[in-house]
Amino acid sequence: MEIATVIAQEIRAKIKATTELSASAGISYNKFLAKMASGQNKPDGQFVITPKNGPAFVEQLPIKKFHGFGPATAEKMHRLGIETRADLKEQTLEFLVEHFGKSGPYFYGIARGIDNRQVKADRVRKSVAAEDTSSEDIHSFEAAREGLQPLIEKVWSYCEANEISAKTVTLKVKYADFPDYPEQDGCGTFANDR
Repeated sequence: MEIATVIAQEIRAKIKATTELSASAGISYNKFLAKMASGQNKPDGQFVITPKNGPAFVEQLPIKKFHGFGPATAEKMHRLGIETRADLKEQTLEFLVEHFGKSGPYFYGIARGIDNRQVKADRVRKSVAAEDTSSEDIHSFEAAREGLQPLIEKVWSYCEANEISAKTVTLKVKYADFPDYPEQDGCGTFANDR
């Protein structure tokens, strides 16, 4: 994983030099865990999940935090009594196929740390984002607008330079108690954490 860590650092540095945007990176032994790792040290860091610590990392993780589990899937799992990765691992392949169809084998595998999907390097980009963590709580509309302006300009400049348009612009806000409000794909996901 040392080589992957160095490569991730080089990619993040190249992104910063080329676009002036921060990037986070996740390094692991499969695609699912690498994506989970990428969310750990945002907005400008990286995180490694090794084969040794992979199962423990996701063992008690709530299903709603799993990458690729949308609100509908998470809700259905909750109705079936599946709250964590440990609960998911207790289910049989037959049970998961019965309730989730073609996604059942994928859910069965990731609960066991298995994800054989290939990384596709040339896929179409689905979103552009910029985020920032405010050093102080924001309580007024004017202060929020002022904090958002650099993020808007950064994303807008990138979209213009790359001739990208969007159907959706999403603002993600995290409050002091850190509830997460889901992002949507689209050019212009702006976030301001406080």
